Amino acid sequence: MENMVKPTEEDRLIIGCWTEGKVLDRGTFGSITLWHNTKTQETIALKKCLRGVAEMTDKLRERWVQEVEILKKLDHPNVVKGLPVPEPLLVLASSLPFLAMEYCSGGNLRKVLQRPENSCGLHERDVRCVLSDVTAGLQYLHSNHIIHRDLKPENIVIKEVDGKAVYKIIDLGYAKEFDQSSLCNSFVGTLQYLAPELFEKKPYTRAVDLWSLGILAYEVITGQRPFSPTASPAQWIPLVHNKKSGDIRGDIAPNGDRCYWKTLPSETCLTSVFKKDIEKWLQILLETQPEQRSRHCGLTVFEILEKLLAQPTVHVFCIGKMSVVSVAFNSEDLFMDSLSLALKDATDVAPADQLLLTESGRVADVKYIKDHYKRFQEAGEVMLYLIDTSDDGHKEEESLWLQQLHYCTTRLSDSRTYLKSIEIRREWAVAAYTVRQSVQTFQNVPRAFRSFQAHLSSEIPALQKALSSIHVDVNKLTAMMKVVHESYTTDVEFLQDWKRSKGASSADTASLLKQWCVCDDLLSDVYNQRKKVEYYFNKFNKLCTILEESQRTPYGQCTPLEILDDIMARMLQLYEKGKQKRDYGSVSSTCVDMCGTIRELDQEQERVMKHVSPYMRSMLGVYHELGNLHHSIKKLSNRIVSISQGLSTKQRQRQQSIWNLLQSESTCVQPVVPSPRDQTLLPAVDSSTSWSSLCQQMDEQLKESRAQCSEADTVFELVDANIAKLEKECSELLKSMTTK
Repeated sequence: MENMVKPTEEDRLIIGCWTEGKVLDRGTFGSITLWHNTKTQETIALKKCLRGVAEMTDKLRERWVQEVEILKKLDHPNVVKGLPVPEPLLVLASSLPFLAMEYCSGGNLRKVLQRPENSCGLHERDVRCVLSDVTAGLQYLHSNHIIHRDLKPENIVIKEVDGKAVYKIIDLGYAKEFDQSSLCNSFVGTLQYLAPELFEKKPYTRAVDLWSLGILAYEVITGQRPFSPTASPAQWIPLVHNKKSGDIRGDIAPNGDRCYWKTLPSETCLTSVFKKDIEKWLQILLETQPEQRSRHCGLTVFEILEKLLAQPTVHVFCIGKMSVVSVAFNSEDLFMDSLSLALKDATDVAPADQLLLTESGRVADVKYIKDHYKRFQEAGEVMLYLIDTSDDGHKEEESLWLQQLHYCTTRLSDSRTYLKSIEIRREWAVAAYTVRQSVQTFQNVPRAFRSFQAHLSSEIPALQKALSSIHVDVNKLTAMMKVVHESYTTDVEFLQDWKRSKGASSADTASLLKQWCVCDDLLSDVYNQRKKVEYYFNKFNKLCTILEESQRTPYGQCTPLEILDDIMARMLQLYEKGKQKRDYGSVSSTCVDMCGTIRELDQEQERVMKHVSPYMRSMLGVYHELGNLHHSIKKLSNRIVSISQGLSTKQRQRQQSIWNLLQSESTCVQPVVPSPRDQTLLPAVDSSTSWSSLCQQMDEQLKESRAQCSEADTVFELVDANIAKLEKECSELLKSMTTK
């Protein structure tokens, strides 16, 4: 709805509760005016014929009445609905009927395409919405035997419903004349959307709407029409007629040659997966032979589009590649292995080195992807973040958009393009598009940073629990060691006293004393395990400190890079103002300003990456250290269990030896001989060793053992104090991390 005119207070009509508003559109035959009910707050659009009955042919008058009646009967969310004319407004009626319609306050699709941010087409989420709504409305019209014949952006209006833009078809062609003069009028501004068969004045079917749909879809995707959009009809009509099957765009080279492509240009906002699918769909719609437009492989074009719009797709941002990768999948048989292989093909990151995270830092799995992909796909947003955990994972590559920015500055700096206003305006459009895409891609950097940081932070509680558990285990082991050691010293003293009182030979007890001496080795082993626990606590706290530092950065808070948005806004303003300039000086100034803005964006992105990269390297180191720490703690836990079992075994063996000794005394048998099982564990004893010498050695060992035990107690106390201090520091660190 164009050419809006707001009436003055003096001209404004008031009929009952209805107040006349602005003129939404004025065409050759009719006008559309806004009317507002001050009582009910209802707003309608009133369309009436501007020509008198005398000026219209019988056929046109019949057509007008017929189309008005048809529109009143139509009822579809993607076709503007006809409403009953409010009774007070019937006084405005002439001999020809007029029509009340629902008011769509969002304007028309042409105005959306003219926005500077849409210089190279709409965002994919908007493309999906437009195509879904327009095809649904067109399919409904065709099912009611209605051919629109004038499908174009101006005839697609927008209404907000529950916070979502809904696109609706208007102007069903009921104001068309069929004589020669009126035919020319109806072609004004519409010629480039007409199907080839209409130029040849052949009988046509609803396939003419499908061609128009293809042109409209292409324009929504790219921001311009597919066949030499700036050329005159005399140039582009032959271009269309000479295209081959499958060609979806064409242009005229400077030397006059006709060039054709079966693919969309690179400057679109579509993801790679959707782009390939939509290219195949456009190849069907833009067939010059009308009979080939309706169906393909047994499916109608509407069914094909519905199928490709429903194709599940996940968008993944790879921070190492500085790019968004889209992967299509079958929701019925999605496997993470197949997704990993697809990501490897797109990013060269080996599956073993892929850490695929959600926005919250959770490791992505099949259930999460199936449950949430629709929301992200409809919004056109990145769903997952890929972190390359290899040794080279911290190295960022120059993004494709950065290369494109450099190319844009080269093109804009070429003064030879200034003299061709059409070309330079396209260069401006591409530059504005490239800046926009670069900024939107780069805004994923802090999101990926935050996701990785959140993932690492989520690993901390489990690791802290494991450390606390291992601390408890090593304390239990220490207590057990003390009991065993005290039993050991008591048993040695008992053996010495028994030998003195009984006068047994040294050979009888030497093997026992040798066996019992291993208790001191176990005491040393326990001490080493306690030192390891202290070391792991120290290491854990250092990792927590690194994570806490990463949280203090703006990127840890996932703060949007507002300066990049400001640069993008300035670039779009330059493009919008530049389109209105014609003289060489203004064009040259716009090019210089755009180059300066692009360089500013380049410098700002480089500054951000210089700040982010060290933290990413540190966090990558933390990732590996956390994994190593998990492994070390598990290994230490197994070692503590092993030592504990060893202590129990030695204690039982010593007790068995004592019982054997007592048994031999009570039955007056030969001196104690170890059991066959224990005998294999005992070292050989020199029979010449004197008992007095052995006792003297044992006394010295007991003194040394008591000293070691006392020293160990002191060390254990120091280690315990240090571990307690580390645990406290750890808790404080975790508390500070969770409150950020």
